[in-house]
Amino acid sequence: MISQIVVVAAIAVGVLLAVFIVPLLIDWVLRARMVKPGMQVCEFKQLANSTTGTIIVFLPGLLAPATNLPDRLLKVCARYGEVWGVDYIPPRFQASRIVNDTTDWILRSSVRGAGVERVILVGSSLGGLLAYDIQQKLAESPVFELDLGVVVIDAPTERDDFQWLLYHTAPLVRVLPFGPLWNHLSKPILKLLFIPPKKGEIDKDVDLEWLAGQVAFARSYPLSFWRDQVMYILRHGTPKANSIDGSFIYIRSTKDDDTVRPEAADKWRLAVGPKSRRSFMLDAEGAKHAAFAQNPRAYEEVFPTAFELLNAG
Repeated sequence: MISQIVVVAAIAVGVLLAVFIVPLLIDWVLRARMVKPGMQVCEFKQLANSTTGTIIVFLPGLLAPATNLPDRLLKVCARYGEVWGVDYIPPRFQASRIVNDTTDWILRSSVRGAGVERVILVGSSLGGLLAYDIQQKLAESPVFELDLGVVVIDAPTERDDFQWLLYHTAPLVRVLPFGPLWNHLSKPILKLLFIPPKKGEIDKDVDLEWLAGQVAFARSYPLSFWRDQVMYILRHGTPKANSIDGSFIYIRSTKDDDTVRPEAADKWRLAVGPKSRRSFMLDAEGAKHAAFAQNPRAYEEVFPTAFELLNAG
C-alpha cells in the first residue's frame, strides 16, 4: 500500500515538473535571452505640428500606443505645442533605457537656438512614472536650460495606489516569468483581462472602428512585455518628497474606480517641492482611467486648463 502511494506521489511530482516547473524554467532562460545589445526600446513619432516653440512629449500607459490620443485631443494639444508620442517596442519593456533614450532625444530636439523654449511631458498612468523619471534626469542635466512642465494623468506611485482587485492580483506577476512560451497565451489571457468599454461608457461621437483597433492592440500585447510594465510600477516606489521643482499638474479621472485609487494624488502632492513654480490637481469629470479613446470629451475640457496653467507659470 505504501509503495503504491509512493509511486502515485512520484508520478504526480513528475507530471508537475513536466507540465509546470520545467516549462517555467525554460521560459525563464529564454526570457533572459530576449534582450540583445543595441536593441531599440522606444520610438518617437510626430503626432501633430505646431509653431508655438513648445514640444509636448506624450508617454502612453499600460497596453497603449502613442496613438491612444484621438485626433480631437491631438488638435487640442497642437494649440499648445508640437506633439510627439513615445511608443514602447517589444519584446521587453526596459524602463531605464526608455527614460535615458527619451531624455537624450529631448536634449537633442529641444535646442533653444532652433526656436524651442519649453518642453511639456504628458504621462498617462504608467507613462506618468516615466515622465517623472525623465523630469528627474533633465533636472540633473547641465545642458538642459528650457522651461519644463509635467502633466501626469491617473498615475500610480506604487502597488498601494491600485484599487483592491489590482492590489491583490498584481503580485502574481512576480511568480511567473511570462517569457516567450507564455507569450503564446497572450491573446486569450489579455482578452479575458482587458474588457472593452461598454456602449454607455463611450462618448457618442467616438469613431467606434478606431476604438476597436485600440482594444485589439491592447489585447495583442505579449505577456512578457506586459509583465515588465507591471513590474516597473511595483518596483518604482513613491517619488521622493520635494523632488519636483518645475510646473506639475496631476489629472485624475473621476470614474477611475477599478484601476488607481484617488489617494495616489496625495503622494504626488508630496513630491512637489517648495521651489516648484506651480502645481495643480485637476479632475477629468466623468472619465474612466486615462480613457482618452472612449471619453475624449472629458479631456477636451481639462487638457486646455492644464496647458493654460502651465503657460501662466
